[in-house]
Amino acid sequence: MADEKKPTKNLWGELPTAEAFKTPKVVLQEQADILYESTGGRLQGRIDTNTMAKNIVHEFFVVAPFVNHYSVNILDVYHDALAYPVKVKNNMTTVRGLIDLASSEYTCNNVEELEKTLADVLQSKAVRNVIMSLLAQSQ
Repeated sequence: MADEKKPTKNLWGELPTAEAFKTPKVVLQEQADILYESTGGRLQGRIDTNTMAKNIVHEFFVVAPFVNHYSVNILDVYHDALAYPVKVKNNMTTVRGLIDLASSEYTCNNVEELEKTLADVLQSKAVRNVIMSLLAQSQ
């Protein structure tokens, strides 16, 4: 009788799927796509993802392709291996020295809290001024 190899036993069980789970990077990419569509391609959103210590870091930039790809880092999103909670660091807390938003760092426990925080930052005076200026220079 030939040696019969036993099948490898799956110790993982059935692994979960991520189909219905919206990660922070997906939320940021959706906003990058909306920025591109809303400005007719005159502005783009770019997400650079890196690791720092035990965190995954997503840096969100507004890019002006018609101004030699000038970019502004609007915010950063940090999380560990678990996608939530996340920390959002607003890099646009001041408008020419005047306080725009009350805080520069937020904790979001789920996608709904992340979307609300992103809306607050993206609709802030500081970000609006950057968008307006870059659009004017992108003609």
